[in-house]
Amino acid sequence: MSQASELDRLFDQIDRTPYGPSERSLVETALTRAREAGDEPREFEAMMRRTNSAKMSGDTAAFLESLRWCLDRHAASPSRFPARLNENIDLAWQLKWLPGARVADPGASEQEIDGALRSMERFYEEHDLGMAGVLTARFRTDWAMGRLDAAERWRTRIAETPRDAYSHCDACIRSEVAAFLFDTDRAAEGLAATVDLVANGHECADEPALALARALVPMLRAGRCDEARLWHLRSYESCREEPTQLRAIASQLEHCALTGSLERGFALLDRHLPWLTLDPSDVATQLRAMRAVALFLVVAESRGQATRKVTGAEALAAPSLLGASLGPTAVAPLRTAVREWCAQVAARFDARNGNERQARHVAAIDALARESYPGAVGADATLTRALANREPTPPPPNAR
Repeated sequence: MSQASELDRLFDQIDRTPYGPSERSLVETALTRAREAGDEPREFEAMMRRTNSAKMSGDTAAFLESLRWCLDRHAASPSRFPARLNENIDLAWQLKWLPGARVADPGASEQEIDGALRSMERFYEEHDLGMAGVLTARFRTDWAMGRLDAAERWRTRIAETPRDAYSHCDACIRSEVAAFLFDTDRAAEGLAATVDLVANGHECADEPALALARALVPMLRAGRCDEARLWHLRSYESCREEPTQLRAIASQLEHCALTGSLERGFALLDRHLPWLTLDPSDVATQLRAMRAVALFLVVAESRGQATRKVTGAEALAAPSLLGASLGPTAVAPLRTAVREWCAQVAARFDARNGNERQARHVAAIDALARESYPGAVGADATLTRALANREPTPPPPNAR
């Protein structure tokens, strides 16, 4: 088989394989073959696929590397390195993910984040594309950085702007708007938006699992504890095998803490703590998850579990997390270490963002831990079975 034919076969196989380790292995094989042949246009096709693969499997470092390489080649020769290979492999679409990847790293400066947004907007203008995707990227960025008034203005503009070929997923936008409403003290509106999302069947790879999870604490506070229990179970069933859904797992862990579902919460820690190590470049998601871990440990300690060993906590010894300072993995010392990590990382984000929003989230853990609601969930058969059959969590793709 000729090198060109083998690459055609690999590309076809990649495009038909779900994102994950097998698909990523095929991408790396195609990339190697193209480089061996000295065929830069085919290398570009492989790198475009690598960008998609890295983003969808939670490998931010590889995503940024691949995207930058492809953007540079396209800028140098648009005809030789086209922006769009097919309906699923498109530089304009990949650029929508860039600002979020930058804002999730507290080491990225405000200027770098704004530069990513300007690059995206300029690319869309040069290629005569609609601006809905740019507006959404600006909404997400200002929200993540605590610029809530600016985010609210972008949210209004998004609602007024017709959807186009590069609009973000409708289900994701609805979920994010609901979460933004929760985050800005409009819980009733956020719950109504979530109910509407679910009732009207808005779905994608992440939704409605993430929307249901984000609504759990507001649902408990609204006194709808039985519904919250059902939403917890439905959300978890949808995302328990998806490491990119760590934010949903964090919200489910909070539900366990506030309903006194300790055995289920410990089982979630056992199964999902290793997920925190898979994408060390996504520090924002790590912080969100570690806040939930801290909350659960505070509640567990208050309920007499201070000396209980946390199975799975060894994953937190990763350099991007607690590292050599992990120490004993019983609830009480682990709670101290996790809280300190959260405070330090929150301070890094706040220094970059020019506010104290992340520090306030960390400080609110103790008050939230004092809330208690009915609707406990047991370590049900689905979770118990998954734990019994658990295989080791694979390393991130760029570590293979």
